[in-house]
Amino acid sequence: MKVLRVVAAAFVAAAITAPSVAVADAAYRGASFIVSRQMPSGAFFSADQPPDGVGEDIASLIAGGVTGASVDRALAFVATRGPDRARQNAAYAGRIILGLVAAGRNPRSFGGFDYVAELESKYKPAGMYEPQLYADSLAVLGVIAAGDPVPVQAITYFRLNECSGGGFGHDEGCASKADTDTTSLVIDVLIAAGVPKFDTVISRARTWLSETQNDDGGFGLYPGDPTNANSAALALTAIAALQERSEDWKKGNDARTALLALQFPSGGFALHAGDPKPNDYATVQGVLGVSRRALPIRPGAKTASSNLGPTRSAQPASGFTLTSPISDAGTQSLAQPSHAAQKDAAAFMDQQPATSTVAQHSRRKSSRSMLMAAASASLALSGALFVRRRFAR
Repeated sequence: MKVLRVVAAAFVAAAITAPSVAVADAAYRGASFIVSRQMPSGAFFSADQPPDGVGEDIASLIAGGVTGASVDRALAFVATRGPDRARQNAAYAGRIILGLVAAGRNPRSFGGFDYVAELESKYKPAGMYEPQLYADSLAVLGVIAAGDPVPVQAITYFRLNECSGGGFGHDEGCASKADTDTTSLVIDVLIAAGVPKFDTVISRARTWLSETQNDDGGFGLYPGDPTNANSAALALTAIAALQERSEDWKKGNDARTALLALQFPSGGFALHAGDPKPNDYATVQGVLGVSRRALPIRPGAKTASSNLGPTRSAQPASGFTLTSPISDAGTQSLAQPSHAAQKDAAAFMDQQPATSTVAQHSRRKSSRSMLMAAASASLALSGALFVRRRFAR
């Protein structure tokens, strides 16, 4: 048994390239734990892990300062199994793109497949890639990571689906109550897409998020829930996107300290305090949180103590270039907006250039009238509640 442990430790050490000094030790230890759970196939945690899950694992490894053979094996796994998964829905495609871009690969031509074209083919006239907001956020983050402009209407879709208190929930029209994970991802999306931090929809989301912080400094999925590693980690990505310090978001402890309290000596993270062993997905997202990286993860972006938002000048990979974050493509969403969201979306569309699709339409019919018509339209909501954890493994 002792010999096996030595061999396993040597395997892990050989798979990891030493991290930059800018990367926090906690993030590197978490990433090293993920490497220790890599399968011979290149996937992590289980031999049949979905390739979009491997994509998120890759992004976490990069955020934690790990490169080299482990990342290469994971990329080889994605190259063979990724296309079929990406064809299933936009969130899966977006998640794979996030991993490819973090690793410095070109998602427009990886393993002979164009993940960006596949993702863009799933954009719907209502202004979303996926109807549920958490899934839609993953898709839009993929668009941003790939360097494609985000349609104006895709941003308006988020605005129209804001919950009354300023947060965001999984489902259209805030059919499910606002939660920490979706709200944090939406903040990441809006800022990475170029929406100013002082925009009222971001300000309200920030306020909602800060008010849900637990006394231990962490975050639960819903207000009042006990702290869990995934929610605390995603909240930290939003704080990084806002270019704020987690130490300034303090209730007893700050969010990063609360998250670090869930880390085992092995580097893995527990989902909740008191759990006897690390949780796989809590570790994957925990690395993102302790590294203080805003989403999407880019190769070579500053990490850890810098606490900066997305690096605008970073190029996702050779062969394609970042462009203007927000485009004018798209048409009016039929989501149920809150009153504040109606006002903001109307003002947002009025500010678009006269040549934009949205602006032209709003000049034929006032933005307010359009939004009120949208508010009265019936929603064809899915019967099954979207659960974020379905994207975990």
